[in-house]
Amino acid sequence: MNSGQIAILVVDDSALERLMVGHVLRQDSRFIVTAVNGGQEALEYTAVHRPNLVVTDLRMPGMNGLELIENLRSAGQYIPVVLMTSFGSEELVVKALKAGAASYVPKLNLEHGLLKTIRRVLVLAEHRKHRCQTIDELTISEWCFALESDPDSVPYLISHLLNLAVQLNQTPGEDATRVKRALKRVLSIAAASGTLEIGGELREALEAINYSSSLKTTVLT
Repeated sequence: MNSGQIAILVVDDSALERLMVGHVLRQDSRFIVTAVNGGQEALEYTAVHRPNLVVTDLRMPGMNGLELIENLRSAGQYIPVVLMTSFGSEELVVKALKAGAASYVPKLNLEHGLLKTIRRVLVLAEHRKHRCQTIDELTISEWCFALESDPDSVPYLISHLLNLAVQLNQTPGEDATRVKRALKRVLSIAAASGTLEIGGELREALEAINYSSSLKTTVLT
C-alpha cells in the first residue's frame, strides 16, 4: 500500500450491502477497500493485515458488530470501528460505543454520511496516535495543587488525578480502583485534620495501597 493510502475493511453479511458500501468508499481515491461477510472473517483478516479502519454492520448472524469490537479489543487490536446501523439498533449502538466503537452511521444515510463520518474518525485517530507517541516519550511530569482543607474538594481532585493517570496510560483496570481507594483514604484524613500538605505520607500510602482494617476514618463517596 502506497503512502497516503488508507486501508478500510468492510464487514457485512449481505453481498449487496458490501458492494454498496464499497462504491461509496471508493469515491475517496485514498481508500483501499476490502470486504468480508462476517465477524469471524474480519478477525482472521485483521490478525494478518492491519487496516486503518473497520466499517461493520451492527446486526449480523454469528457475530454481530458489538461482538466484533469486543473481540478486536480482546486481541489487543484498537482499530477504529464505524458501525452501520438499521432502525431499532439504538440499544446495541449505545453498548457498542461504550465498548469502543468510534462512531456509527444509519444505513439510510450511508450515501451522504459514511464518508464524512469516516474522515472525521480518521482525523481523530491520527491525533490520538500522535498524542500517544508524545506521551510515550514523557519521562517526568509533576503537578502541584494548592487546595483549602475542604472535604468537598477531595472527590474532584481524585477524579482529576485519575483522569491524568489514565491519559498517561499509567493507571489501567484494577490499579485505577486501588489508587482511587488510596487517594480517598489519605486525602480524607488530610482534609479532616486540617491540612492537605501530606507530602511523603501520600506517597507511602499509594505505594502500600493496602491499608490496615483497624484504621477507622470517614471515607468520602
